Amino acid sequence: MSGIQQILAASSDPYRGFTGGSALDFVVDPNDASARVTLVNDGTVTRVSVGSMMSNWYTPTTAGVGASHWVRATVTSGSLSSGTTGSWVSINTNPAWVCSQTVIGTKTATVTLELATDSGGANIVGSCSVTITANVDA
Repeated sequence: MSGIQQILAASSDPYRGFTGGSALDFVVDPNDASARVTLVNDGTVTRVSVGSMMSNWYTPTTAGVGASHWVRATVTSGSLSSGTTGSWVSINTNPAWVCSQTVIGTKTATVTLELATDSGGANIVGSCSVTITANVDA
């Protein structure tokens, strides 16, 4: 395959935006911090926070594309406040992973997200790592 053919093939990969990143929420006490990453049914990724995050998990965004995709989250360090881990979940449900902090301190989780086109994960089409951090400062 020529260089141009490789570039064209890469640009047509619908999972090219699934690159990982971070979600951060930093607040001052008495406020509560909550950082969230959500894979949305239309192929987008939303986050409630600041930080760098993949733009889309599927490109171009397509209504209902999540109905034919599943995600498995595996915590590799830290812990989450909420979000399904260790099993395949339909992206049709807009799955989210959250770190929340209500007292002075920091809660962080690093999570590997794997995408598959079947509910058993036999056909994994992408994988990335995200770091989710919620911090309450004095």
